[in-house]
Amino acid sequence: MVEDLASWVALHGIPGMGAATFLKLIDRFGTPRDALEQATAGDLARMPRIPAGLAEGIAQARERIGDAERRIESLLSEEIHIITIEDADYPKLLRRIRTSPPLLYCRGRFEKSDETALAIIGATHPSPKGRETAYEFGRRFAEAGHTVVSGYAHGIDTAGHLGAVEAGGRSVFVLAEGIRQFHPRKRFPDTHALAANGAIISECLPDQEWTSVGALARNRITAGLSRAVLVVEAREQSGTMATFNIAQREGIPCFVLDYRNPPPTAAGNVLAIERGGIPIRSYAEIDKVIEVLKSDEW
Repeated sequence: MVEDLASWVALHGIPGMGAATFLKLIDRFGTPRDALEQATAGDLARMPRIPAGLAEGIAQARERIGDAERRIESLLSEEIHIITIEDADYPKLLRRIRTSPPLLYCRGRFEKSDETALAIIGATHPSPKGRETAYEFGRRFAEAGHTVVSGYAHGIDTAGHLGAVEAGGRSVFVLAEGIRQFHPRKRFPDTHALAANGAIISECLPDQEWTSVGALARNRITAGLSRAVLVVEAREQSGTMATFNIAQREGIPCFVLDYRNPPPTAAGNVLAIERGGIPIRSYAEIDKVIEVLKSDEW
């Protein structure tokens, strides 16, 4: 089993290997091990949209299975495990998106209750009202028994996580960097406590620092893990709007805070509502969000 998992890790670690390319290789060859052992330069040249130089990367990875095995053991010693798309504990909701991550590095575990999760997302430099609102929604949804998912960016994301955590609820932290780069912020409990009541996950290589590519990956995973999305504050050109657009494309219901007088950091909220986002005007409307979270239609 470790050797099989090592093939996943080795293939995933090839420079330039994105989720779409990984999944194409699995579709073509059957398993990561088969891809590493059987893929030739000629095979790859005949596959559409395969990055140049991949054959060389596969040849090198083929010779480094032992390195991947040692990496897995090292991660396990840090209580970091790896979930592949073929594992039974891979998040059910995440399978529905177009490019599901082939594997995730994870602290903590997913639970059945996470299938009614809500993503709370927004600006990294929000208005005080936006920060307060994200915290309060995080708290209220956690108290109602729903997991809160977000990208652990500063601002709205962190406030939503914190509201859920301080209410004693579950929260899933989706990182834009490697999982070894995670550090709890002010007011959060330690990593062990967060993992014990939720999950900290990343598609990135464990030691990778923040990149824009990692942020894009984080956005689609955040949407994919959620039964619905709540936009608290979004600029018109932002990662929040990118996540909103992904969720809409995937048919995931999107709720949007409808400010009476939107702050500059909520200019995207107006646009999101124009594009089909469901307006939320008060905490009293939380029930209509919960109704969607509990729905079997997704």
